[in-house]
Amino acid sequence: MAEPQTIFLLGASGYLGGEFLLLLARDFPQHPINALVRNPTPEKVSGLKEMHPNISIVEGNLEDDAIIQEQVQKADIIINTASSDHWPSVKSTLEGLEKNSASHPGKPPLYIHISGCGILSDDARGELTEYVKEYTDTELDLKDCPPTNTHLDSDIPIVEAGTRKENPVRTIIVFPAQASLSLFICVQKTTLWLRFFMAFTKKLGFAGTWGRGYNSMNNIHVKDVASAILAVLKGALVGNADEGAQGLCM
Repeated sequence: MAEPQTIFLLGASGYLGGEFLLLLARDFPQHPINALVRNPTPEKVSGLKEMHPNISIVEGNLEDDAIIQEQVQKADIIINTASSDHWPSVKSTLEGLEKNSASHPGKPPLYIHISGCGILSDDARGELTEYVKEYTDTELDLKDCPPTNTHLDSDIPIVEAGTRKENPVRTIIVFPAQASLSLFICVQKTTLWLRFFMAFTKKLGFAGTWGRGYNSMNNIHVKDVASAILAVLKGALVGNADEGAQGLCM
């Protein structure tokens, strides 16, 4: 069993974070969890404690720079399953990680960030294309992705932090496809993109397509995404996971 290490978890009460929290409780119940929770009502706190016996609630949101930095500085592992594109919280996390590393020479903290395959979006707009570029995580360079794509504003600084020599940080970014389907027992039962599409459909009064509708979008079960994050964490704990510029998991 892995030596207990403190985990600071962003997004614990969310769609993916809740599923991942259940896996942490199953495989790593000895690791104390400090979870950032917005508006921690008694019902929300009770649900989270039911999911993990060793969880402590940190009241705050993604805009709370001081709270995030404080928690990051004292954690061994930071895992962000919240908004991958929320730059202020990523910035706070990176600043906290640098201070954490500076105060623990030879023991760089581990940061696992959950991004998305939107970094690889093209501009097909529902039309057929003659050629679709295929990517692998062993060949991926974020700076080769179309610069207007989502996630890159956060992901590139994370990789840069994970490759510096002074005050080093262990960084890994996970790029799942769109996650769907859950019987999640706590707070958020549907993923953000699905809520967007449903809102658009309700507003317009019908569900349509982009262009001629030739686009296709792969989905992955949210439980499988959570399992993938757990596998990455287990690999990192024993030193078998790539990190920094190579730590891009698709």
